[in-house]
Amino acid sequence: SAWCPALPRINGPVWGPLIGGMAGLCDGLAPGAGEGRFARFQCSGGNFPDPVIDGIAVLANEQHPALGGERNDRGRSRVADDIQGITRLPATRFRVIHNPVYRPEIIELAAETPKHPWFDGEGPPVIVAVGKLKPQKDFDTLLRAFALVRAERPARLMILGRGPGEQALLELAEELDIAADFQLPGHVKNPYAFLSHAALFVLSSAWEGLPNVLIEALSCGCPVVSTDCPSGPTEILDGGRVGRLVPVGDAQQMAQAMLVTLDSPPDTAMLVERAKDFSFERA
Repeated sequence: SAWCPALPRINGPVWGPLIGGMAGLCDGLAPGAGEGRFARFQCSGGNFPDPVIDGIAVLANEQHPALGGERNDRGRSRVADDIQGITRLPATRFRVIHNPVYRPEIIELAAETPKHPWFDGEGPPVIVAVGKLKPQKDFDTLLRAFALVRAERPARLMILGRGPGEQALLELAEELDIAADFQLPGHVKNPYAFLSHAALFVLSSAWEGLPNVLIEALSCGCPVVSTDCPSGPTEILDGGRVGRLVPVGDAQQMAQAMLVTLDSPPDTAMLVERAKDFSFERA
C-alpha cells in the first residue's frame, strides 16, 4: 500500500486507484467502482474532510493486472507511482507500506502436521500451490511444468483450493500422465501445516494484487518459485533473491526453476526473515 502524508489542499473529488479497503474510508463511490483501473471517490469524515483531502491511503490487495504493489525499474512501488501520477507530487513525498501478513499465529499453525498421507515422512517431495481454481491462477501452466519436473525426478503436486476449473485440471493431469502424483484436496483447515511440510510452493498466477500466500509460504519456511507477474512477486521476493522468478505462462522455465530449487533449497531462516519484512512491526 502507499501513503502520502500532508497532501496540499485539493478541492473537489479525487481520482485514484480504488483498491480493496478504500470503501471503508470514502463515501459516494461511483457505480461500478473497482471494475476498472480507477474509480472516483469523495472522502469525508475523520482525517479526510470533504472537500479537503489531506492524505491518500491505498491498500494493495485488489487482484487486477493494472494494480498492485510491485516495484518498478527504479526500485519503488507501482502503487506509489500511480498515485504520484495522479497527484503530481514529488516522489519524496511517498513511502510504501506493505501489507502486514506475517504474524505469530502462522508459526504456531505451521508447527502442526498436515492430515494427509503424502506427508507421513515417506515418498517423494510434495510441491504445493494454493488458490481458487480459475484462469487467473494459470494452474494449467503449473501442471505442464510439473509434468516436466516429474520426467526428471519423483515428485508430487497438490493444489489447495476449489473452483470452476477443477474438472479441467483433473482431465489435464490425465492427459499429461501425472494423475497418480496430483491431487486437489479442496479447502483445508490449516494450509500453513501443508506449506511448512512442503518441499516447494509455486505461484503460477498470470496476475495478482499483492499475493499474501507468497508471504505466508515464506513465513512457513517453504522455498518458493513464482511467476514474475504484475503485481507483487518481484517485490516480495526481492527481485529473485529470495525465490526464483519465471515468466508468466512459461512451463519450461517454471519447471527448471522448480528442479533447481528442489535440488538446492534456500536457507529456511532467510525465508522467514524476509517474511518478517511484511509484519505489522516492520510494515
